[in-house]
Amino acid sequence: MATVPSDDACVRIKELSEVYVARGGDYLTQPSWWDTENWSRHLHPGWILPNPITRNDVFAIANEAKTVDDAEKAFVAVMLWGYGQTGYGPHRVELMRKSRREGLGQYMLNIIKATEDGPVAAYRYIANNRATKLGPSYGSKVAYFVTQGEGSPILDSLVARWVRNHEGKWVFNPNKWSTPQYLDFQSYCQELLDRVSSEVPEHHRTLGLVEYLMFIDQAATALPKWARTI
Repeated sequence: MATVPSDDACVRIKELSEVYVARGGDYLTQPSWWDTENWSRHLHPGWILPNPITRNDVFAIANEAKTVDDAEKAFVAVMLWGYGQTGYGPHRVELMRKSRREGLGQYMLNIIKATEDGPVAAYRYIANNRATKLGPSYGSKVAYFVTQGEGSPILDSLVARWVRNHEGKWVFNPNKWSTPQYLDFQSYCQELLDRVSSEVPEHHRTLGLVEYLMFIDQAATALPKWARTI
């Protein structure tokens, strides 16, 4: 049975979406800065990747991934956006690369092909064909971008903690590979999406927006109250 969001979660998402609209928010331009020197030896010559890199940038790169090289570039772009300036990001990507005999590019093409069976099929494919150091959290990031954000929200530790705080218990485990759990999370986000402000622009009314609002809200709890913002 799908997890139904609590009243507390629904009220908070509506509040966040209202502030998002009032401040002219655009989650698709959410940037991630990355260390060019740290990543340089892990990038192919000729690749042009923006710094900072935004959700829109990664969507565009993933959408253009028709060849093995372009698909590997798209995979790395997801990792750049996800890891940002985290120092161990490049090393983990190298371990992913070495663990897939077919190469990261073909691996990514296989994930993209899996989306023909629906958005959750990409997550399922990754779960059943794992790469070393590609955990469920980053696996959901890959699924999110290869499906162009359609029905594949990101489930990471901050998002899972937001749900826990508003449901009063742990509901989703971001460290567990589970397609049934991911389907439940998808349904949970869809229920919350139905609660966002009617003023949210139509092209922003996605599960990605719900995940973004949860992520930013949870990240802000570590800040002093006066500094909290979405």
